[in-house]
Amino acid sequence: MLLDNKRDMRMYRTSSAVLLLVGLFLCGACDVRAETTPLVDHRCLFITDEHVRHVHQLERVVNQPLKLPGNPIIEPEHPWESRYVHHAGTVMYDEQAAVFKYWYTSGSDPNVELSCAGESYPHGASVVCYATSKDGIHWEKPKLGQVLCDGSGDNNILKLGKYSPQGVAVLHDPKDPDPQRQYKAIYWDHVPMKLRDQGVSGALDGTWVAFSADGVHWKDYEHNPVLRGYNDCDLSIVRDPLSNRYLAYGRFGFNRTIACTISSDFLNWSTPRHVLEPDLQEPSGPWPRTQFYGMTVDLYEGMYLGSLKIYRPGSDGRIDSQLAASHDGFHWQRVGDRQTFLPLGASDQWDNGMVRTAQQIITRGDQLYIYYGMVNGPHAGALFPGEEIERKRPNAIGLTQLRRDGFVSLDAKEKRGFFLTKPVMLDGRSLHLNVKVAAGGEARVVLCNPWASLEDFQATSEDDITEYGQPGHNDYNHDDDGRVLKDQASEPIAGDHTDVIVKWPDTSLKQFAGKVAVLRIELSKAKIYSFWFE
Repeated sequence: MLLDNKRDMRMYRTSSAVLLLVGLFLCGACDVRAETTPLVDHRCLFITDEHVRHVHQLERVVNQPLKLPGNPIIEPEHPWESRYVHHAGTVMYDEQAAVFKYWYTSGSDPNVELSCAGESYPHGASVVCYATSKDGIHWEKPKLGQVLCDGSGDNNILKLGKYSPQGVAVLHDPKDPDPQRQYKAIYWDHVPMKLRDQGVSGALDGTWVAFSADGVHWKDYEHNPVLRGYNDCDLSIVRDPLSNRYLAYGRFGFNRTIACTISSDFLNWSTPRHVLEPDLQEPSGPWPRTQFYGMTVDLYEGMYLGSLKIYRPGSDGRIDSQLAASHDGFHWQRVGDRQTFLPLGASDQWDNGMVRTAQQIITRGDQLYIYYGMVNGPHAGALFPGEEIERKRPNAIGLTQLRRDGFVSLDAKEKRGFFLTKPVMLDGRSLHLNVKVAAGGEARVVLCNPWASLEDFQATSEDDITEYGQPGHNDYNHDDDGRVLKDQASEPIAGDHTDVIVKWPDTSLKQFAGKVAVLRIELSKAKIYSFWFE
C-alpha cells in the first residue's frame, strides 16, 4: 500500500460526540458562542484557520523546506534526456515494495530517433520515464525495453502517448476493483512545441488517460483524448475521499491560471472550471502581472494542499512556489500572506531560474520529502527571448526535506502569546503537539470553558496569562460565567518535539471524556506546527 493514500481515508470524520454537542446546544444546556468543529482523526495544522478560533501575539510563518546539498538527484545522462530531465511528474513511496517510484518527463534533441511497435515519435518529442530508489536520493533508471531510442530498448522510457506526452500525473488507486486500473495516469499529449509553433497540430491533441496494474506497463485509453484543448502545464490528480470522484488540476484552456475537471470513472470528465487565478494583489511589472504556471495538489492531513507555481513574466521571468489550500478541492485560499514556500537558488546554482514541485508529498518518519524541478535561468518570454537565455546547467530534479507538518507554524518570540481552538468534544484520547521550544521558552495547554467570549480570554499579565478571569472553578463545564479554569493548566513543555504528549499535573484528558472544551495553547520562544488527539 502506498503511504500517500493512507491519509485520504481519514478526512473529516464526524463522530457521535458531535451529535451530542449539537443536542446540548439546541436544548440550551450550554451557550456555546464559538463556532463548533467536528472531531477529526487527522492532525490539525495552521495552514488555514479550520481548527483555530483566535490568535493572540503569534505570527503565522510559512516554513521553507531544506534543499538537499547533493542536488540534483536525477539529471540528464542519456540521449533521450539530452534536452532536459523535466520537472513535471509524480513521485510516491510503495510501502509493500519498500521503494520510491518516480514518473517524470524528459526531452531529446531532434536528431534522436524514438519509435515503438514500428511507429515513430515526432522528432524532438518529450517522453515519460520511470526511475526507482531505495532511499529517495540515489535513483536507478531501469532498462524497460518498451520504446526504441536510436534502435535500442535499453532505456527507461514508458510507452505512453502518441506524440509528445507532457505534464504526466500518476495516481495509485487500490480502491479500484479492476487490478488492471490500480495505477492511473493523466497527461497532455500533443505534437512537439516547435511543430506547433509552425502551425502543425495533431488530430488527437488533448488530455489523455492511461491505466496500469503495476505503474510500469501502461495501456492508453482507446478513445483518447478525454478532453480537447491546450493544457501546457504540470497536471495533478487526486481522488476525493468523500465523493470518491477524481479531481484533475491543470490549465485546461484557461491560460496561466488553475482549472479543475471532475470524473467518477476516470474516462468521462466534466467541463473544466476555473478555481484559482491571480488577483490585483499580485505584484505587477511592465507586462503582464504575475501568472500561475501550474499547481501540484496533494491530500495532506484532511485538506487539499497546493504548491502554486508563481511566474513573473513582467519582472525577472522566474518561477518560485507559494502555498494554497482548500477543504473541498474547489474553493482555494492563498496561505501565509503569500510568503514564498520554495525559493529560487543563488545565481550560481542549478535552480536559480525556476523551481517547480512534483506531485505527492512523501512522509518518511518525521520528515517530508518534496521533489522539484530545477531550471537554470528564466522562462523564455517577451522580456527574455529564448535565444538570448544562457542556461549554464541542464534542467534536472532535486529533493527538499521539511519537518513533518512543518508547512506553516504559529510562532511566539519574546512575548508570550496563545491561540484558542474551536470547541472540541474530548473523548479521552491524549493530546499531542508538534512543537519546537527554544531555550528559555515553554509551551503549555489550558482547558477552557467553551462558552466564554473572546473578551474573557484577554490577558492582564504578560508574565502569566493564566492569571486572569475568575479561577478556581474545579467543577469542569460548571454553569458559571465561562472564565478560564486555571486549575487545568498542563505541565510546561520544553525542547524540540515532533510528537509530545501533553500531561496535566493531577489529571488526564480521560477524566473529561464527553466534555466540551476550548484549548488555549500558550507559547513563548516557540513554534507550533500541529496538534492532534491519539
